[in-house]
Amino acid sequence: MADLETRIHKAQEAVNATPIGHPDRVGNLSKLGGLLGEKYSYTGDMADSEAAVGMLKEAADAHPTGHPEKTILLNLVTLLLVNKSFDTGDSADSDYQMAMRITQEALDATPADHPDRDASLMKFIMLRTRRYFSTRKMTDLDEVIRASNNVADKMPANSRYWPAFVITLDTFLNERYSRMRNIADLEASISMFQKAVDTTPKGYPDRVKWLNILSIRLGNKFARTGEIACLEEAIQMSQEAIDLSQGEDKLTQAALLNNLGLRLGERHSRTGSMADLEKAIDIMQKVVNATPIGHPDRSLRLGNLGLQLGDKWFRTREMTDLHEAIRVTREGLETIPPGHPVEKAKLLNNLGIRLGDRYSITQVPEDLEEAICRLQEAIDTIPLEYFERGNWLINLGQRLHNRYSRVGNAIDLEKAICITNDAHHLTPADHPNQAKISSYLGVYLGDRYSRTGEMKDLEAAIRETREAIDATPMDHPERPAWLNNLAFRLSDMYSRTGAIADLEEAIRKTREAINATPNNHPDRASRLSNLGFWLSNRYARIGAMEDLDEAICLTREAIDITPIDHPERPAYLNNLGIRLGDRHFRTGAMEDLEGAIREIRDAIKATPKDHPNLVKWSNNLGVRLGERYRCDGRITDLEEAYGILRKVVNATPSDHPSRAGFLNNTGHILGQRYLSSKEAADLHEAICATRGAVDATPKDHPDRARRLINLARQLCWRYYSTHNVVDLEDTRECLVEALHSPTSSISIRVAAGGNFLSTLDVLTDPQTYHIAKTTISLIPLLTPRSLQNTDKRHLLSMAVGFSSDAAAIALHFNQGPLAAIDCLETGRAVIAGAVLQQHDISLLKKSHPELATAFLDLRDQLDTPDSPNSDLLADDKSTAAETNKADWRREANQQLVHILQTIRSITGFERFLLPASETEMLDAARHGPIVILNVSKHRCDALIVQQSGIRLLALPRISVEIIDDYADDLDSPETLSWLWDDIVHPVLDEISLTTPSPGCQLPHVWWIPTGGLTKFPLHAAGNHLEGGGETALDMVVSSYASSVKVIIHGRQQRRRKPAEADLLRVVTVAMDLTEGQSPLKHARREVDEVHAVLGLKVSPENRPQQFKKYVLAAIKTCQIFHFAGHGSTDSVEPLQSALLLADWKNEPLTVQSLLEADLDANAPFLAYLSACGTSRIKDEKSVDESVHLANACQLAGFCHVIGTLWNVDDELCVSMARMVYEFLKENGVRDESVSRGLHHATKTLRDEWLRSTYGVGRQFQDSRGERNAEIDEPPTPLWVPYVHFGV
Repeated sequence: MADLETRIHKAQEAVNATPIGHPDRVGNLSKLGGLLGEKYSYTGDMADSEAAVGMLKEAADAHPTGHPEKTILLNLVTLLLVNKSFDTGDSADSDYQMAMRITQEALDATPADHPDRDASLMKFIMLRTRRYFSTRKMTDLDEVIRASNNVADKMPANSRYWPAFVITLDTFLNERYSRMRNIADLEASISMFQKAVDTTPKGYPDRVKWLNILSIRLGNKFARTGEIACLEEAIQMSQEAIDLSQGEDKLTQAALLNNLGLRLGERHSRTGSMADLEKAIDIMQKVVNATPIGHPDRSLRLGNLGLQLGDKWFRTREMTDLHEAIRVTREGLETIPPGHPVEKAKLLNNLGIRLGDRYSITQVPEDLEEAICRLQEAIDTIPLEYFERGNWLINLGQRLHNRYSRVGNAIDLEKAICITNDAHHLTPADHPNQAKISSYLGVYLGDRYSRTGEMKDLEAAIRETREAIDATPMDHPERPAWLNNLAFRLSDMYSRTGAIADLEEAIRKTREAINATPNNHPDRASRLSNLGFWLSNRYARIGAMEDLDEAICLTREAIDITPIDHPERPAYLNNLGIRLGDRHFRTGAMEDLEGAIREIRDAIKATPKDHPNLVKWSNNLGVRLGERYRCDGRITDLEEAYGILRKVVNATPSDHPSRAGFLNNTGHILGQRYLSSKEAADLHEAICATRGAVDATPKDHPDRARRLINLARQLCWRYYSTHNVVDLEDTRECLVEALHSPTSSISIRVAAGGNFLSTLDVLTDPQTYHIAKTTISLIPLLTPRSLQNTDKRHLLSMAVGFSSDAAAIALHFNQGPLAAIDCLETGRAVIAGAVLQQHDISLLKKSHPELATAFLDLRDQLDTPDSPNSDLLADDKSTAAETNKADWRREANQQLVHILQTIRSITGFERFLLPASETEMLDAARHGPIVILNVSKHRCDALIVQQSGIRLLALPRISVEIIDDYADDLDSPETLSWLWDDIVHPVLDEISLTTPSPGCQLPHVWWIPTGGLTKFPLHAAGNHLEGGGETALDMVVSSYASSVKVIIHGRQQRRRKPAEADLLRVVTVAMDLTEGQSPLKHARREVDEVHAVLGLKVSPENRPQQFKKYVLAAIKTCQIFHFAGHGSTDSVEPLQSALLLADWKNEPLTVQSLLEADLDANAPFLAYLSACGTSRIKDEKSVDESVHLANACQLAGFCHVIGTLWNVDDELCVSMARMVYEFLKENGVRDESVSRGLHHATKTLRDEWLRSTYGVGRQFQDSRGERNAEIDEPPTPLWVPYVHFGV
């Protein structure tokens, strides 16, 4: 150092001794400046640096432009200035600007053809580079790129500095792209390397490098834009680079293969190609094997292999792949060299992803916690502007959401939403990841809605998910997931608003998702399960069996394709158990109930003991075991159910929203045990549990009414035991509250009203009539338009007898016969009424379409048909969601009342959907009295409508019990006499029709029986064996109807002008041979007789093929349809009663299909159903609906129907048909001709029967060909079962 000081001193003296302008002064200045610079390098003294710069700058300025020494000196000055700024950490603009100015001077001083000019250009760029890496300012980065672009215009492509320059410029373009995500930088880089590839001969060594980097940048562009063409080109470039590199060292080969493996993995992610993924994994394994331990790239390559193995697990669900992915990623993380923060962050992110995947399968909390820690560490490690930051935030949000789903901590959910929003802001608007972000954000917002009930969250969730779908190509493998997510949110919206359109769209979107999901895809099972869930929701809404059946099939399929140890399998098993139980409730099939119990047991066995769902599954098992006890009385089921439900209640916190349902279920089971044991302690405990359930249920909760009914039932049992009137009063109080609960389903409210009307001494309660009227007014709302008639009938069967009881109550409270009829007309024949109401609704649609649409939508919203127990849990029911359901039901109820008032204020719609007015009823009786026979446990009465007025006739000798006594022998003379003495004769006597006027036509009476009387042949009532004409046949012509409204509708139908019988289009079907049925040797003869009487020629038009589609097609264009064959009456499902054609086993011509055949436009005249039981009702729960083939034909559009109450005789059918058609032929095809023709034929055959009866004691042969000898009883009156429906 002393020697250097001496040299500096001497150099200073030389400069001082040399005047300005002296030829030696420049050299002395240069020497002194160099020595001061050297001293600065030792001491770091800024004074030395500044002095050196001054000396060298003065020396350079003394040289003329172009002098070689000038450039050297200027470069030294620049070097000193740059070192000064780095040493001090002061990137002052003055130093930098001076350095740049001096560098520019050096560049200007270098001739264009000077061999050092390219080096000066590179120094110019490097100076700007050092400036940027010192400041990290975007302005400096922009300046580097601008300057580099200027250099690019000046530097020839064959310069030896060109490769270094290209790499440098790409570095800065990529740096700016990673910070600003401006695709123009990426495209500039691609364009530059494309130029490099195009200008580099194939044998030139740099071509491989250009191809590889071009492939990487094309891959970056694919990641940015999602353009598959970029990815295809990237793979092509990578493969070419590998092909050209044969013979290169292993490390070079490994680097090229690594790039190809990454690109193939990306193509798998885009297309779902397993071949690409398998090849990518194979390549990545080779890359790792070729990279020595300790090599700086080995860690990241292990991470890449882990990514590909994880993707393979995602497709195959092979846990060995996932475990290996985690292992190699851990190895990469443990071996990463120091000083590589970005590479470390990448591996942390990858490890977090895979640990989260493993948690999703194993549900091991430690995996989830480590996943969150690793992902957070990755984010904390990288700079804020790092281009992958947004994607990593998405990953962290997913795992925080997983933890929220498991633990329920709202903080995790808020964090997930917050950081996913951050990812959204960090990601360019046109980036493909925006779709993923929107989808995840939709999920998280949807969960927050479920927690808080904030409508804005649900609306935002749907909006975000729709945006995700709209931004995703149709063939993208992620699109089904987005569709599935949208379905969830739409289902939430349906639950909130009750708008069926949202549920319908949820079903459509899930079907679309399933159709786009490969059969071997691991998410297919969950999507099948979801569709089953939405369909079961629609079943719960409208009660359509086809939805429930499909839901069961889909859930079974989901279970079948789900591995035994998959964590979602128990949920699928539980849901299947719920749906099988629902179907059992609907059909009574015990195999469904057995299956429900089996599936739920399996769900419990497969669920970890500490899993929150275990309580729900156990609750469901207890409920199903209780149902099986109810069906077959297994006391072991009852005890097991009680034990399970008690544990469920004890394991549930007192403030848990499901606790009320669990208590209700426990109370129900205890009530069942009381009925078995008669132990007062069981009943007391049941009441305590159920009262606890009611007390824990908010007033406006949709399930409160159900729980009130359960409590009322138990209180009523206690009243029967203790006769404590307080219990009876509490019973009625519970039922009244349930009836008036606007947030509960219509079916539950109707059940509450029906239970009230069934309580002991109900006629002593002054509010009974009001309760009855309210209950009956709800019954028509049980049948939304979207429901098939089969399902409507099921719902209406729950209210059977209510309207008859209400009518009896109206009479008891002196409300008069009109009020009683209103009750019957409102609560009975609802399916028929719904068919007939279509005319009113069609008129409203034409004149006021918006009102019609609003009415139909509100009516459909109001009822949600319930399963036997809504406290069965498939998924969590949030308190917010239940409150929302209550809100929309209450609002819909209020809106419906308002809209009906609006409609009825319009001229012409004053009676819209109301029962017929008194005036309309009186007018309907102008052709003869209408007699409604009301049967109730309270009393039995005849309500007689005549043109002159409505009157009441009490029938004190009739009761439900007496009717049941005669029901097993409907056609016996004793029964016919009883009908005459106690019902028909008193009625006819009341209206003075017991003494026919000689020579005059018999008067016409329309009978409308209710309850058990619907089975009886009122038209055949009489003391036939006594002679003297004391019979209905001798005094009146009888017809039947299901309600007054049906008669009124018939009167209003367009009528054809009377026509000659031989001009009518007649369709006949003779089923003399029917598969699986006994032969009918007279069926063809019967049809031949009809043809003969009417003068018909046999043709395909009047004798269609004996298959459903041909017969239905013929019916739609005929005036008369005559069927001779077998009929089938379904006692379980009356709408499946059928006329048996050749294809009856596969395509039966059922009541349902006849109701769906709209024949009003053609208005056919007569359907003659000469088959067994075509007017018979076997199902006691369907008597109020009169669901049978004859009624179905009338509702479908036939003006008249002749049917039968029970089995008919084959040979006698021929005679009956011949006489009816002969009467039509002689008297013309008129309305009165049908009923009078049947009356004439019946009376004729009755008289023949009487003549044969007076020969008692002799042998005779009946019409069935059976030989009987010496009998004391008269033969069966085979003429009895034929009946007429029509006007």
